[in-house]
Amino acid sequence: AAISSKELTVTGLTATNKAYDGTTEATVSAGELQGVITGDAVSTSSPSYAFASADVGTGIAVSSTESYSLTGSAAGNYTLSQPSVALTAAISSKELTVTGLTATNKVYDGTTEGFKTGIATLSGVEGSEVVSLSGVPVHRFISSNTGTDITVNTTGYSISGVTAENYSLTQPIHSAHITPKGLTITADAITKAKDD
Repeated sequence: AAISSKELTVTGLTATNKAYDGTTEATVSAGELQGVITGDAVSTSSPSYAFASADVGTGIAVSSTESYSLTGSAAGNYTLSQPSVALTAAISSKELTVTGLTATNKVYDGTTEGFKTGIATLSGVEGSEVVSLSGVPVHRFISSNTGTDITVNTTGYSISGVTAENYSLTQPIHSAHITPKGLTITADAITKAKDD
């Protein structure tokens, strides 16, 4: 008589969401091999997967051009049915930051207006992609009162470029001091009659 090989299946495959990195590389969970007889040494390979598009989006198809295969001392007793589940995942935008700036201290003037020095540089762009930093930045202390290490928020920066839609921008935040304003006292001369 003959003993035919037992068919195994792979279940539990899920594709993992990721932040934009300029590639279609995808990560899929190893899944579980179903149908192995207890005690048999059988495992399955993990083929590489790829997104259908490298751009930001949701519900992007994830597939592989490779097949799953069986390994292990008892692998010859089994055949493997290739998984047919349709996998999808999302690619979220990558956060870019603005570097190269330093908030400057100022003397109390009753306003929250702030100042920063340096050259604003965009950090985090993938590879040779061209993404530009633009806009008219506005720097503001969160309080107009005197103090040390007061947060200075920035608004107004924006990004542009062919692949800019794959990124989001974090406006820079720094801190600086507001020192007390010096005051002077002046006296007015008063003329009076002589009083013996």
